Amino acid sequence: MAKKIDKKKESAEKYSKDEIAKICERAYFIWLNKSKPANSALSDWLQAETELKKERKIK
Repeated sequence: MAKKIDKKKESAEKYSKDEIAKICERAYFIWLNKSKPANSALSDWLQAETELKKERKIK
C-alpha cells in the first residue's frame, strides 16, 4: 500500500517560520505588481520562492 504524503506538513518542514514569512511577503508584492490577478497565489508563491533562492535568502 502506498504511503499518503501530507503536502502541508512537508512544506512546513521544508522552511523555517522566517523563511515562510519572506516568501509570503515577496509573493504578496509580486501579486501587487501584477495588478492583483485572481487565482495567481501558487505561481506568485513559486516565483517568490525561486527569487529568494537565487538571492540565497532561503535554503
